[in-house]
Amino acid sequence: MINNGAVREIGVSNCSKQPWEVYMSSNNIYYVYAYLRNKNSKTANVGTPYYIGLGSKKRAWQKHKNVTVPDDNNIVILFSGLDWYQAHDLEVRMIRWYGRKDLSTGILINRTNGGEGTRGYSHTQLTKDKISKAHKGRPGRIPTAEQRQRMSDSHKGLGKGKKISDEQKRQIGLANSYPRSDETKKRMSESAKMRPSPAKGRKMSDEQKQKLSIANRGKKQSDETKQKRSLALKGRPGRKQSDDTKRKISETLRNRGETHIR
Repeated sequence: MINNGAVREIGVSNCSKQPWEVYMSSNNIYYVYAYLRNKNSKTANVGTPYYIGLGSKKRAWQKHKNVTVPDDNNIVILFSGLDWYQAHDLEVRMIRWYGRKDLSTGILINRTNGGEGTRGYSHTQLTKDKISKAHKGRPGRIPTAEQRQRMSDSHKGLGKGKKISDEQKRQIGLANSYPRSDETKKRMSESAKMRPSPAKGRKMSDEQKQKLSIANRGKKQSDETKQKRSLALKGRPGRKQSDDTKRKISETLRNRGETHIR
């Protein structure tokens, strides 16, 4: 059990120093503290702890989320002069000793098992209901048209005129070159098929066409690339080309120094 008298004799209430300064006299700056009940309740009697925590400096006297900080007379330091690992282990041990109300194992309102992070955290039923209600009707979190417009506006102009160095390009390439399983590739393919092409219905200006023409002039495709394109286009309805289109393609390829075989 907690020895309230022994703890308060350290000087929390009868000292010229601030309460937290009493425990900052060494390199081991951490302590484990408890908040005590100031009256009897259905859970436990007056003087018993309702919250266990660890901290340094002013932590025990600062505002806590979802925890009422009592007056100085009901804040007690259980262990002081600790390093982080000692404080971590003692906090976990004390919470386990007194038990948690939310798990029906004891009298503490702690919502984690103690130590670093939120290990063992348990949401209240009210919180669970709020989270559930907030996510209902949002399948796949698809943004609305208004949200999409806001996102589009926020990204316009980003990186405009900014050139990426060769090293940055290499790092981006390495980051995107991780191996994907066949199942992942299949899902990505199916997802892409469901999305319309961003270029669908978009017409290029004569200037854009000219730039593309200059950029692709003199480029030769490997036999492997030609074979892949041929296989990809076979059996796709609606892709029949007129004689005029075929003639233009033939002339373009001839200008590139390639022999177009049909």
